[in-house]
Amino acid sequence: MTIIRDYLVELQKYLPEFLRQDPEMKAILEVESKEHRVQVEVLKDIQAQMFVESATWGLSLFEKNLGLQPNASDNYEQRRNRILIYLQQHKTVNKQFIEELFSRYVSGDSKIKVVEDNPNNTFWVIDTGGRIIYP
Repeated sequence: MTIIRDYLVELQKYLPEFLRQDPEMKAILEVESKEHRVQVEVLKDIQAQMFVESATWGLSLFEKNLGLQPNASDNYEQRRNRILIYLQQHKTVNKQFIEELFSRYVSGDSKIKVVEDNPNNTFWVIDTGGRIIYP
């Protein structure tokens, strides 16, 4: 969900008709509309930095607050995963947690399914293709 609109705003719609026809006002609105679009993109980028899953330049803020040191060779996805794993280290390990964890490391559109084998104190992790990933 986003709080910032994704469509272009036509500023002239907010003016009475006689001002829309004025050449000076048209020139002003043209410039202001471009600047408005720039500001919307800046706000969207800032909003993206508030969430680990979409952050880019904001990842360094998460790492600093958590005391994590990124490797120089790490890409955004590796840094995100390190942050998320750190934040989730105190979570209870259950079926949903295992599915979410394994889903981060399976490429493409594969979905993960966990099959519990409680009598034997084990579980199986299977992807949508039927391939057993673990154990």
